[in-house]
Amino acid sequence: MASIKSPFPVSDLSIKDLVDISSMLKNIVASSFGPVCCPVLMTTSTGQVVFTSDGYTILSSLSLSHPAAKCILESVYSHSSVYGDGCKTVILYLSELLREIERNSCVLAGQTARTALRSNISSSLRKFIIEDIPLLCNDIINSVMNVQSLSEGANCQLKLFKQVAVTILNGSFPKDVVDHLGNLISELIFSSNVGKDQRNVLSLCFQNCLHIFPNNSYSDSHLRDGLFFNGLCCRQAMKYAKRSKFVITLCPFEEEGNGNKTEYCLKLPGKVNEDIMTHKKYSVETFLKRLKNMGVSLILTCQKVPVFVLHICNGFGIDVFSCVEQEDIEFISFYTGMSPVTSIHDELTINGAVLGEVDSYEKVMYSGKEMLKLTCTGKFPGWQAKCLFLHAPSNGLIQQLKLLVKKCFKTFSCLLEGSNKELTNLDSSSTIFKGCATWNEGKLPQVFYPGTPENEEHRMESVASNSLSSNIICGGGYFEFLFSYLMEKKFDKSSPPLKKMWANIVVKMLQSVPQTLFSNLSPKKVHQASSFIMAREEAKKYLQENKHFSFNSKGVLCSDADSEVVEILNVKVASLYAALDLAVTLLKIDAVVGVKKLPEDAT
Repeated sequence: MASIKSPFPVSDLSIKDLVDISSMLKNIVASSFGPVCCPVLMTTSTGQVVFTSDGYTILSSLSLSHPAAKCILESVYSHSSVYGDGCKTVILYLSELLREIERNSCVLAGQTARTALRSNISSSLRKFIIEDIPLLCNDIINSVMNVQSLSEGANCQLKLFKQVAVTILNGSFPKDVVDHLGNLISELIFSSNVGKDQRNVLSLCFQNCLHIFPNNSYSDSHLRDGLFFNGLCCRQAMKYAKRSKFVITLCPFEEEGNGNKTEYCLKLPGKVNEDIMTHKKYSVETFLKRLKNMGVSLILTCQKVPVFVLHICNGFGIDVFSCVEQEDIEFISFYTGMSPVTSIHDELTINGAVLGEVDSYEKVMYSGKEMLKLTCTGKFPGWQAKCLFLHAPSNGLIQQLKLLVKKCFKTFSCLLEGSNKELTNLDSSSTIFKGCATWNEGKLPQVFYPGTPENEEHRMESVASNSLSSNIICGGGYFEFLFSYLMEKKFDKSSPPLKKMWANIVVKMLQSVPQTLFSNLSPKKVHQASSFIMAREEAKKYLQENKHFSFNSKGVLCSDADSEVVEILNVKVASLYAALDLAVTLLKIDAVVGVKKLPEDAT
């Protein structure tokens, strides 16, 4: 019987295949890179259409079956889980690195069989990483330490913190929310006088945000689980609404549940039995109307918003950002100092007067969460149920904000360590000091393999530790230009040819990031390539003068510490190692998983 031939040629995975895969991923994320970019249009799992420029969100939405692509994405996910940022940077680095390896493959490995060629290149790159990159990492850390100083005082530090916060959140939230949260975190970190009551923190740090949370009367009651929300709580906060950009409510609106209709009725003094839903709609509409009159246009709520509330919000032109998952509980606890976990009590009191009793309750599942279905009666004249339950919020919001807090505290500790080894000027009893003075320990992604000499492994770990103790730097390609500048100085004409070639390849890999940033900032420039070369030469002059610089919103390189882009040194160094390590792995991947060449057209 004649054998049936495959319509596609089958052979070992080539370097060109790796270039094609990484280039495909680069094309997906490149347009969304930088502060001025084109967000990607996506459809969420719930069917909602959103725009995002978050690299992890974009890449995690892909469904790729090729083992090489899976290897890249898994490495990027792992990098993001440790450092929280740098997904797109790793992809840009890797794509350009593989492209340059392909261009120089014959020189790097000689005229050998394709499998041997990849193996030789992989070994050569690994040797270069172990022997030379760590020394350059130390050089760049020392250079940044010398440039970055805190002589300009707390205002400069505060501005840098806001830049870090805004950069991390960029593309994940509406711009007003991003700006406000940037202010929040930066001010919180520098608020050393935090009282016992966490509401002092709220009033200090959320000055442009109206907070809807239980007032003192509510806090004095036995029922502190958010099941009821008295209208007086809103009234006291309304005087702050005029300066509010948006509203965050911790006791959100709850919609009517399932069950016996009588369980949702209250006997109010002087009135017949009335449906609680009627009071809900009236209360919500009245409250939202007042917010709208105060200029509020956005509400952040920690629960799934019921349909009737959305209809009312749409009628008033108020946007609602909803979040409904368990991880948010941790942030709400940090955010208010109060736990949102519900508990059961028999009555609700205010100043000793009983407002209402819970006749009976039943645990039910609502929106995937365990809630309480209540039957209540009112005892206090004029008391009305205000419909509001505390519900757990959303994973997306919480992951971003937890990451933001973590990074800002890490950055603060790095600033302190980089500028002042003795922390004698801080109050050791300060809550903020305790949060920041714990130096972060961590390692860069491993680039060693079985058989690596012990002294080399120890050397790499030392570099990783140093890089995590670094300062923050204003960016827009600053890290890449500086690293390239140091490499060009180290590997001059007298260097061995192979090392000189690897240095040139890594330089081109690094410059793919500022070049992509420049392209997104200047998409309409005719002579874009020559313009970037001029910007690169200008960057060298700034580096020789020991200055910060960045691309502004018009794509012009300028010496400006107030950049819209902020780069965190340990994340950048980790991204560099992740890309180099990925290249070493991918060049050997077929020997491990038996990857075959990508299908080609029959032509």
